[in-house]
Amino acid sequence: MPVGRNIRHTVPQLRQVIREKVIYAKDVETDGCSATVLGASPVMQFAAGSDQYALADLKIPVDRVPNTPIVVKLVFAGGGGPGYILWYISFLVAGEGQDLTASLATIWERTLAPPPNVQKTTNGMTIQANLLDGKLPSANIQMRIGRQGTHSLDDAPNATNLLKAIFEYTAYV
Repeated sequence: MPVGRNIRHTVPQLRQVIREKVIYAKDVETDGCSATVLGASPVMQFAAGSDQYALADLKIPVDRVPNTPIVVKLVFAGGGGPGYILWYISFLVAGEGQDLTASLATIWERTLAPPPNVQKTTNGMTIQANLLDGKLPSANIQMRIGRQGTHSLDDAPNATNLLKAIFEYTAYV
């Protein structure tokens, strides 16, 4: 039987799981898009053929595993008609003592418009870990969530409604 320095002490490993934080349409500020209701859900409506966005803030989760990205998925309902919607997120990760007017990073997602009033979720838009790591615990992701309706890649003929933005991240448990 090992004694003294020959005894092995083990430290249990923390398990990693995927968690999510959600920003609902009712929790964003509008800039061009309009707040409305679809069924029983408050939504932000983005018109076809125009560039509109909503503003939101999200604190970087304190249980996020360093060196892992955050994946953003938008949940929306289509206004019908064939075509694609060009979504984007422009963001700045800023904390205490940092310039809030620095240039924004932008992530794009082109997705097929669903049938009228049918809910759909975009593929993930990734906020890279190097933009999140090394910030103070007070750091926020300050963002614009928008539709680039005047771009040639956005050819859906009708308005679309944003229900929520889901932020998936790897956390320790």
